Amino acid sequence: MDSMMLWGLILTCGLFTFLTRFLPLAGLLPEKLPPIIEQAMHYVPVAVLTPIIIYSVFLPTEEVALFNNMRIPAALLALVATVVTGRVIVTIVVGMASLWAMEYLF
Repeated sequence: MDSMMLWGLILTCGLFTFLTRFLPLAGLLPEKLPPIIEQAMHYVPVAVLTPIIIYSVFLPTEEVALFNNMRIPAALLALVATVVTGRVIVTIVVGMASLWAMEYLF
């Protein structure tokens, strides 16, 4: 995936996420959305963040890096932190600290 396509994907997902938050607050949507739309909205954050995370973990140099890639174990530690605590800030701190520690040590 070239950088223009990635930026296009990020901007499109960001615009969609912004509109889903802005339109109800601006009064441009009815107060109650149809149930199918409400159910689909629960998947928006996952759909937006997954490609960004996968790209940054497995493609740090724009090539698939499965060996000697310290981001993979750091991401797994962050995943464990998420499952155990369920808190975003703990996930970020554990992921970043483990990545920095592994890059420093290895």
